[in-house]
Amino acid sequence: MSDRFEKQFPATIEAMTGCVAEAREFLGAIKPSPKSMYTADLAIEELTTNAIRYGYDDNPANHLIGLKIDAGDRYITVTIEDSGREFDPTRSKDPDVPRSIEETAVGGLGLKMIRKSAMRMDYKRRNGRNVVTILLPR
Repeated sequence: MSDRFEKQFPATIEAMTGCVAEAREFLGAIKPSPKSMYTADLAIEELTTNAIRYGYDDNPANHLIGLKIDAGDRYITVTIEDSGREFDPTRSKDPDVPRSIEETAVGGLGLKMIRKSAMRMDYKRRNGRNVVTILLPR
């Protein structure tokens, strides 16, 4: 058995928010483990937000982000594509561990959490697009 969610949306926070809501609905219907639900949700929000905020030199709304979720019997695969500047989240540096709460910097933890929670996270640059694929247990 295989279920699929697939959508392209303008690279704006507003459009991303709507797509994330639809993806959550799809994920809720296929009943993944709570950890996989959390990781998929985090990955979708984190990777698309990063692309929107940091990936484009011009107006992000001029670009489309693609989201695909494939749910098989044992695994869920989340694939996110964008045409922003090249960025490999599998190689990004983990943030330094702060010595105190006051030293804690905003940002950087999302990618680390995705890498630690997913079974696998792969990156390819294909035809001028970033393609990130995340494998999760169902």
